[in-house]
Amino acid sequence: MSRLILRYHRDPYDSYNPLGADVETPRFRGRGGMEVPWQDLQDFAAALAAYPIPAGTSVESHWGFRKCEGDDLILLIEITPLNLRGDLRARVEIADQDNPSQRLRAAFKTNYSAIDRFRKQLLAMAEGEAFEAELGED
Repeated sequence: MSRLILRYHRDPYDSYNPLGADVETPRFRGRGGMEVPWQDLQDFAAALAAYPIPAGTSVESHWGFRKCEGDDLILLIEITPLNLRGDLRARVEIADQDNPSQRLRAAFKTNYSAIDRFRKQLLAMAEGEAFEAELGED
């Protein structure tokens, strides 16, 4: 089974808090993360409410430094339509914040019901009501 787990402990006195990310596929796993504003979690959750995601487009969120490209990209989560049956592809890229050349890229199949659960968990994390959000194969 493949899955992405995000962990976030919102400090009510600080806009930026550590977002930890773990991704696991049947063949490998990785961990990373960085400090992100809680508003980014809300924005990503709002974007994930799109149904259906139009073919040829994606819903994504990324965090990093400067332009979030190359080694400046620390965390990327991208959801794209996979086929006409409603399956989706989750693509994740995670780098070590202190050594960005240490990088993991993974992709797995998911669907709209899993995305909806993940979206609700992201909102709860942004509000400080939950500490974890999981996206997996359904």
